[in-house]
Formats: sequence, C-alpha cells, structure tokens
Amino acid sequence: MSEPPHIVTDMTILTAPHPDSAPQPTAPAWASLQRVGHGRWRVSDRGRRIVGHVRAVHVDGGWRFVAERFNSATRAFREIGRFWSPDEALECLGCSV
Repeated sequence: MSEPPHIVTDMTILTAPHPDSAPQPTAPAWASLQRVGHGRWRVSDRGRRIVGHVRAVHVDGGWRFVAERFNSATRAFREIGRFWSPDEALECLGCSV
C-alpha cells in the first residue's frame, strides 16, 4: 500500500552559504573598503567620501555582487547594478568618482 500524496517522506533542507563566505572585493587605487556587515562593504574614495556599498547576494549560480548608492531624497540605498564579481561592482561605483 502506498502513502497518500500529501505526506512528505523525504525532506531536503537547502540553505544558502553565509555571506561571509563570498569572495571579497579588492580595493582599487581610488578607493578604500570597510566591512560593515555580513557580505557588505562600504566604499569610500581617497578623500573619505562614501560613494556606496557592495553587497554579496547568493543566487543559484553562485554569488552576485550588488553595487548600491545612497539616495538622500528617499533616505535609502538604491541598487545600481548586479555583477558576477565584486571588482566589477566596485568599477561601477567608481565611474562617477
């Protein structure tokens, strides 16, 4: 006799890797980085002006890196792009520096 279809007999629990296991960005010549949370770095220019954040997000294919800028009108961070490497996200933030 088989079990009714509504009974789950095998459960697989999927968990995402911890954000601290994501590759870390390498500071380019124009910037300095400061870790400000799990998988999140503050990006400042050499004059110590904050230009944005890089945030690691786990997706099915691995890690994506989100470049964010603070929008003072909305008082929130605005995503300006998602990239496959942390260095590409940094390059995006550096375009206006």
